[in-house]
Amino acid sequence: MKRLPLDTYDKYPRNMREYLSQYGWHFSRKASEVAASTMYRRKENSPGEKEKITPYTKEDIESMMAKYGIKLQNNVGYDHVVAANMCKANYLKGSVPDEHHLCMFVREVIDDVDAGDGTLMRRWYAGMVARGEPVDWEEML
Repeated sequence: MKRLPLDTYDKYPRNMREYLSQYGWHFSRKASEVAASTMYRRKENSPGEKEKITPYTKEDIESMMAKYGIKLQNNVGYDHVVAANMCKANYLKGSVPDEHHLCMFVREVIDDVDAGDGTLMRRWYAGMVARGEPVDWEEML
């Protein structure tokens, strides 16, 4: 049984309701680009510094997934692209040693059986709110 999220009736920032009416809590191409532009990784040999990632594209991810024979059951829109870029920024060459494991990570995030609908975008949005970074919902439409 699907349950309504608890924030269904909250007040949303300008243009957020329009975005959600078109895409739900999932990433469009534009939204995935915006999300990737907010992702950084620790700079090697400089623990206190960070650097922007060079984001994967949809084609990059789909090519990697095919190379390793990994298929997604529950992907919506560009969610898999955001999951891959999140992994690249936070875990690649750490707890996720290589691209094959990155693809496995993407499958685990996208096909997580106990995740509610839109969990990945909600996680990204919660991070933006926690950092005090406004999201330009109009830019993502």
